[in-house]
Amino acid sequence: TGSSDPYCIVKIDDEAIIRTATVWKTLSPFWGEEYEVHLQPTFHSVSIYVMDEDALSRDDVIGKVCITRDMLAEHPKG
Repeated sequence: TGSSDPYCIVKIDDEAIIRTATVWKTLSPFWGEEYEVHLQPTFHSVSIYVMDEDALSRDDVIGKVCITRDMLAEHPKG
């Protein structure tokens, strides 16, 4: 259809902790949302899934990034 209805899910390990608002009918979403997350010393990874919300079927994963604890330790300032 030329557009998506994207939102993001943030997971620590396999536990979903954040769901952003859906941005309707766009391929260039901007959420403008900020979150502060306190990571336990035992966490393994932070994953961010970009989803396409679908009313009639299961939502689709349209993007994903996974950041491991080791990656964060190697680059603490980004």
